Amino acid sequence: MSYPEYEDDVLKTLSLQFNIGRTSEDNRPTPARLSETLRRAIDIGGEVDVLKRAVFYGSPYTDPSKEPLPQMELKAGPDAGSAFPTADMIHSAMGIFTEAAEFLAAVYESCFQGQSFDATNAIEELGDLEWYMAVMRRRLRVSQEQVQRTNIAKLKTRYPGRFASADALNRDLDQERAVLESSGE
Repeated sequence: MSYPEYEDDVLKTLSLQFNIGRTSEDNRPTPARLSETLRRAIDIGGEVDVLKRAVFYGSPYTDPSKEPLPQMELKAGPDAGSAFPTADMIHSAMGIFTEAAEFLAAVYESCFQGQSFDATNAIEELGDLEWYMAVMRRRLRVSQEQVQRTNIAKLKTRYPGRFASADALNRDLDQERAVLESSGE
C-alpha cells in the first residue's frame, strides 16, 4: 500500500464532527470540560515523561507524591525475567504517550490559550512519535506498511463506505479482531 493510498483510506474513516455543547445540559461535553480533561492529560504526560527520563536515561528522580505507595513487583518485563514486554517496548510505550501529550499541548495552547499554532514544534513531535513507533515495530517484527495495511483493513470492516457515527458507536469487536488476526499472517 502506498502512502497516498493509506492517506486516502484514512480520510474515508476520519470523523469530521465536533460535538461540543454550550452547557452541560446539552448532553455533549462543553468547551470547559474538554479543556479541563485535555489539561489533565497533558499534565499526566509530563509526569510520565519525568518517569521515562529517570528509568531510561538515568535522570535524577524525586517522587512528587506525598502518599506512600504499596510495594509492587513487575509481573512481566525485563526485571521480571520474562521475554515481554522488553525494556525497549516499555520505553517506546512511555515515549509514544509522552510525545502524544506534547503534541496535544501544542494543539491545546492554540485552541484554548490563543497562542499561534507552532507547526514546526508539531512536526518535531510527530517525528518523535514516529521514532518511538519504529522502535516498537522493530521489536514486534512488523513493518510500518503492515501496520498501516492492518489498520485500514480493520477500519474498512468498521466503516464499509465512509465514517459513520452509528458504525463508530456500534462496533463488532469480534469481527474487527478476526480481521486484525488474519491481516497479521
